[in-house]
Amino acid sequence: MAKIYFRKIIGKIIENLRNRILPRKKISIDERILQSEGIEVLIQDERWIRLFDSIKKNASIVQVEDKIRVRLDEKTRLHMQNKINQAEKQVNQNRIAELTEKLKNIYIIEMADNKPDNEPDNVRDIAADNMPDNMPGENAKKSAKNEIDACSNKINEIDERCSLIEQRREELDSEIKQYNIALLDTAVIYLYRYMKTSRKRVNALDAQITSMRNGIKARIDERETLAASVNETYNFLHGLLGVKQIESIDNHFTLD
Repeated sequence: MAKIYFRKIIGKIIENLRNRILPRKKISIDERILQSEGIEVLIQDERWIRLFDSIKKNASIVQVEDKIRVRLDEKTRLHMQNKINQAEKQVNQNRIAELTEKLKNIYIIEMADNKPDNEPDNVRDIAADNMPDNMPGENAKKSAKNEIDACSNKINEIDERCSLIEQRREELDSEIKQYNIALLDTAVIYLYRYMKTSRKRVNALDAQITSMRNGIKARIDERETLAASVNETYNFLHGLLGVKQIESIDNHFTLD
């Protein structure tokens, strides 16, 4: 089935290629052909894998496959790095949220301390409960602002790294697409040469089989003719000489 499938694809690409000598230069393949067949990465397609279970790849195919694998491996590494970056970014975002809440409580306390004496101070008490004992006043504000700035800078660095990763992933996707076409280009030429060579061998084997069949048929015919002649001869002598005479002659000549 895999061979039939790829013959179908190749037939869309090259007209009348079977009946002429294959060119040594690369053939031109429509880049949309793989997309139309639902193939994103040729070497991961099950039909491609099954096809080359029975056909040995040449060095050119292996070389292009290796180039694709290198880029797939890099994409995997970038994906893992991006996950690490996103987790690190989330940690810094959570920390900024915590510090922002701390600053808000500091300002609430400061505002409550400056309120008239006849106003209730329950808001201040709530804010104070959310403040660590060792971080009062200006020191707390300064420390929180510095850490928020540090977290913001870290997030910016992470965003830059993620942007570079995304840019590289797009480059890799483009390179893989190009190598997919190059691989199919190389495979088309190799597979048609393989089919041409294999057909010659099939034709040679067919000729040998036909010759063997003809030889067997000739031997079968010869056997049938000789067996019939032996039976006819024996019947003739048996009828002419009689049973007793034939038994005596049979014992003398031992035909079996």
